[in-house]
Amino acid sequence: MNPLYSEQQNMLIGAVSEFAAAEIAPHASKVDETGEFPSSQLAGLAGLGVTGLTLDEAYGGAGGGYRDMMVV
Repeated sequence: MNPLYSEQQNMLIGAVSEFAAAEIAPHASKVDETGEFPSSQLAGLAGLGVTGLTLDEAYGGAGGGYRDMMVV
């Protein structure tokens, strides 16, 4: 747990780190070789709320700030 971040930001770091280890890292070499866009990975990040992280909640986003995006 990083004391520079809020509890929510530390949870976000954990969730994104787990996703990256399970869903991105195992396929990184293949993506690099083929140059194919991994849309399933983008969908997974969207499921975590990362793609709308800095959008206002009124527009369906998470209402986070740029510091939240930075920890991602």
